[in-house]
Amino acid sequence: ERRPLDSANIYIGNIGNFGSMTSSGICYELSSRGLTLQNLYYFFDAATGKRAIADKLRSSIHLQPERLELQSLLFPELCDCRTIVVANKKHNDGIYFSGIDIEQLLYFMELLDYPAGLVDYTVANRDRLAHLSFDVGIDFRMVDGDLKLLKSSYYGVF
Repeated sequence: ERRPLDSANIYIGNIGNFGSMTSSGICYELSSRGLTLQNLYYFFDAATGKRAIADKLRSSIHLQPERLELQSLLFPELCDCRTIVVANKKHNDGIYFSGIDIEQLLYFMELLDYPAGLVDYTVANRDRLAHLSFDVGIDFRMVDGDLKLLKSSYYGVF
């Protein structure tokens, strides 16, 4: 009566291990086919890691850094957060801004044209949500020389 579990994502941390000062993580998918590497995540302090973040983005196989202004991904309005995560994935890469406030969440939702009902709800409940911290993320890649934002997400942290 219950739907079988098709797969599970397993996240493993690498906090400062193996001679690196950058914290990182690995995501594997476990399915009937076995384990498959899905993503590599790199965690940077947003205040002190700006150069390392930019260097990591420039090294993306899914970007053409000579044709891209990094501001297209490093939104100044979101960089005043706790942690910025750059993820390397199979078909695209991702960037996440962790520890943003409600005003930054609203900026993100409006920037990426989230449904009006969701934005309106967030605006109407701004004061009730203000004590929370949020994470937002964007998956991206370049297609024919143009940056494509493939999907976005947001998370609330209690």
